[in-house]
Amino acid sequence: MESVAANAADRPDKTLRLSAKMPEIFTTIAVKTYSMTKQFLQYDAIHDANILGEAETVDVLVHKWCRLLNVPMETLRDFGESKTGVVVFFSLMSAHTLVRKVLPRLFRMLDNLIRDALVRTRDTITERYYELASDLTRTYVEMKADPVMGVVEKQMNDYGVDWKHAPVPRGVNAYVTRIALDLNAVMEELCVFANEPAMNEEIMRGIIDKVCEEVNRLFFVASGFNANGVLQGQLDLAALQLVLGPYVSKASAVLLNEINQLLQDQKLPYKKDTLAKLIAEYTAGHRMLFLEK
Repeated sequence: MESVAANAADRPDKTLRLSAKMPEIFTTIAVKTYSMTKQFLQYDAIHDANILGEAETVDVLVHKWCRLLNVPMETLRDFGESKTGVVVFFSLMSAHTLVRKVLPRLFRMLDNLIRDALVRTRDTITERYYELASDLTRTYVEMKADPVMGVVEKQMNDYGVDWKHAPVPRGVNAYVTRIALDLNAVMEELCVFANEPAMNEEIMRGIIDKVCEEVNRLFFVASGFNANGVLQGQLDLAALQLVLGPYVSKASAVLLNEINQLLQDQKLPYKKDTLAKLIAEYTAGHRMLFLEK
């Protein structure tokens, strides 16, 4: 295990291939192990017991199976710590495959042989694999969200969106379109390589939650708003909601509503017909960037 972890960063090409093939490799090893142990656990009708019927012997076999089940878990966890984007991604896919397809199959096989002893460990092993998939998902979300958040901060803060001295809006600010482009790139990657709707949605919602947190923070650190700034903020907010579409979680919706309330609290008049016109123009030119399921 240490050698795998040590080489993960040095040989990302081999690590990538191994992480992508982990479910296949593990399934092959597990099935062969099952075939080898099956002959020693056949039911003996004469003695009304398994050939290896002693409880401690069965426990030893279950322990060995648990060690085997731990191997891909620890290996994929090591890969996740390599911080190499594509390796983390394929490790995440492998973890989900192991949880959804491989483990249920193996446990069904083992149930026929050592049901009573195995039931004590099945829930623990399954829970640990779910935790692994969750940890890898969180790592991947952070890796994809951080660059987007960095660009948003540059365009809204470092380069300066001056809400307090804003001119009459001519269109949506560039940071909204940049968010749309980056999120579409992530979605394309997920659809091409994973094509797992549940996993895709979990990842996209996780990234969007972080992006909404950053946009919310940057609105609230603004020094103030004039009437044009309020209009520009409402325009950007409306466009962002269109871009994010069905992937806005309850947490993100709260953050976006807080921005809207902040703008409303300025109690500055703005032309709603102008807002509607600019939103229509943005929609006509950027509809292809709006996220859809």
